[in-house]
Amino acid sequence: MTEGLKGNLLMASGALMVSFAPVFVKLLIGRNMAPTTIGAWRMLMGAVLFAGLSRLRGQRLGLGLHGSAAKKMARVLTLAALFFAIDLFVWHKSIVYVGAGMATILANTQVFWTAALGRVVFGDRLSLLLAIAAPLGFVGVVLLTGVGSDIVLSRDRLLGLAFGLGTGMAYACYLTALKRSSYLEPGSDAPPPAAAPRLAWIGLGSGVLLSGGAVVEQVELMPRDGATLGIAFGLALAPQVLGWLLLDGGLKRLHAARAALLLLLQPTFATIWGALFFGEKLGPAQMAGAAITLTAVFLGSYRPRLRRHT
Repeated sequence: MTEGLKGNLLMASGALMVSFAPVFVKLLIGRNMAPTTIGAWRMLMGAVLFAGLSRLRGQRLGLGLHGSAAKKMARVLTLAALFFAIDLFVWHKSIVYVGAGMATILANTQVFWTAALGRVVFGDRLSLLLAIAAPLGFVGVVLLTGVGSDIVLSRDRLLGLAFGLGTGMAYACYLTALKRSSYLEPGSDAPPPAAAPRLAWIGLGSGVLLSGGAVVEQVELMPRDGATLGIAFGLALAPQVLGWLLLDGGLKRLHAARAALLLLLQPTFATIWGALFFGEKLGPAQMAGAAITLTAVFLGSYRPRLRRHT
């Protein structure tokens, strides 16, 4: 299996796992858990699970780095933690104002920001197919919401749209920082840093920041009962730990823009879960949107084989 194909499969599998996040968040909001508190518990429990996985695999939480390499990695991981905390903070609030579907759609404007950052930070080249697939995929994702022409732009909706667009920018910055944390500077003799310890530190940093945000907002920090805690643990285990382990593996194997495009599978899956778990109906526009998104993902991930001339 080629690295590119393996990266595509890892990104698609990770998108599938992360697509369950809106389901868990919607359940927790329904149990009167504050949006910022949800993010804090997701990240802190995820950090504990990542740390335990690191120990089981014999991986160092300190990443085994020293000197300038350790300082650079600390800066990158700090940025990743900050951007993911911002991402969850504004995304969960967007869910409150405009619903899980629209909030997830807006979050996936990351595809444009990630492509731009990939070009600037990593020097990624944007192929013609990818340039066509990115806007096509976003059109498909927009259709998935079933947005009509009779939407009233109330204050709450405008706040939700603003929070959602902010999510897309923060998400792209997080993806870029996470990709950057997966390798060292050329010439370094240290082994590449493992995923679980890096994600443990990111989770701890984001969790602390979100906990501070919950204190400032004066919202309840503790789950009200065991069932609520169990749902929060499911959010940490499936989307956070399993999902981001898979996505991290895909990110390091693909250009940033292609990885971002594959993440558009997330709202496609999320729409399906909404229909299955919450009785949300899929209209013709949404089914067309799913088909367009899947087509865009295929175009963006397709690499024609070059014929060898003898």
